[in-house]
Amino acid sequence: GPENDFTLKGSGNNTLLFGDVSTNKIGIGVTDPDSTLEIFSTSTQLKLSNNAADFATFAVGTNGDLTVTTVDAAAGAADFTVVADGAVDIDANQGALSLDGSAGINIGTETDVAIDIDSSTLDIDASGGVTIDTSGGNAISLDADAASNFTTSAGALTLEGKTGVL
Repeated sequence: GPENDFTLKGSGNNTLLFGDVSTNKIGIGVTDPDSTLEIFSTSTQLKLSNNAADFATFAVGTNGDLTVTTVDAAAGAADFTVVADGAVDIDANQGALSLDGSAGINIGTETDVAIDIDSSTLDIDASGGVTIDTSGGNAISLDADAASNFTTSAGALTLEGKTGVL
């Protein structure tokens, strides 16, 4: 039989749902979907619910920023977990990448993994070895309100202080 686009309209003749059969695309709140499913709204675009009190929402802001909100009304245990069968790449492009955890930030707690932070200057390997390269002329500074302890198992350890007291 003939294939026809379909539209479901709401009050005020607003398009709620649109199907373009020639492109196999569905639009919610939009009549010209650009992908298989496009959801258009100036508020939360998607809500995934387990029940009325436990859910996650996705909202895209004016500048394309994505906010994912998880809600567990009873216990505050609405974790955000990414399970990947491969690498996870978080690229802040030209912005800062911020991690904020009220109970701390854990890196590499599942297995013995290396942490590499611009390995030309700071490297923490999987065995716990720390390398700080100051060959560029930069100094290593420690500013503490209490005593600081340094130990070495081999080789000399030289420390200098402003007052000469170590």
